[in-house]
Amino acid sequence: MSNIQKVEYEALTVSGDNYLKWALDTKIYLNSKSLGECIKDPNTATQTERYSAIFIIRHHLAESLKQQYLTLEDPLELWVALKKRYDHQKTVILPQAKFDWKNLRFEDFKSIEEFNFELFRIVALIKLCGEEVTDKDMLEKTFSTFGTPNVVLQQQYRAMNHNTYEDLISCLLLAEKNNQLLLRNNPQIVDVDVEMDMDCAAEDAVDRTKITDLTSVLVGVRVVVSTNRPKEAVHLDQLLAQDAE
Repeated sequence: MSNIQKVEYEALTVSGDNYLKWALDTKIYLNSKSLGECIKDPNTATQTERYSAIFIIRHHLAESLKQQYLTLEDPLELWVALKKRYDHQKTVILPQAKFDWKNLRFEDFKSIEEFNFELFRIVALIKLCGEEVTDKDMLEKTFSTFGTPNVVLQQQYRAMNHNTYEDLISCLLLAEKNNQLLLRNNPQIVDVDVEMDMDCAAEDAVDRTKITDLTSVLVGVRVVVSTNRPKEAVHLDQLLAQDAE
């Protein structure tokens, strides 16, 4: 039977590549135990509180770090030592995060969820480094990277006047879900035309299995139904407009 006590969050690695996240997690956990005072300078923590705090900090260190700082019994002393050793990670992480932000493009992802995850991953790193990313920044990043073929669609989403990124992403997720349900609930679909130019009447036929990127999800999708009735055209942007109303 293992005697290893479960860790509440990821331990600090020797390389320190997760230091910023570890430091935030540690602060939150110590505060949740009313021990946040122990890593402040100066502080009025009792001896019992200090021992409880250093136990928690040491418990969330890699084994080699535990050995290296074995003789430190003051949580503030250990906290400062780790900060001096690893706080330079900001100078490494921030340039990479800004590079990733600059090259983040909505049109490059196969699903809205994947784009949303990557955007918030980058935003979290930038914020951990002490810089701010606003809703306006995230909205503009999304709109400006729809891609050249979707300029009209971009304008339509801008016209909805979303005040927060969460509002926009909810709208996009709804559009994606509607498209998936539309395809799933129409077994008589024999072809799907993607209108790459929404002002043009002609469409280029594509294989249904190739409809995998966000461009395909968000542009107007024309579904041709094989029945005795005339061909019916269903546009995703029309469904979205109805939902917005």
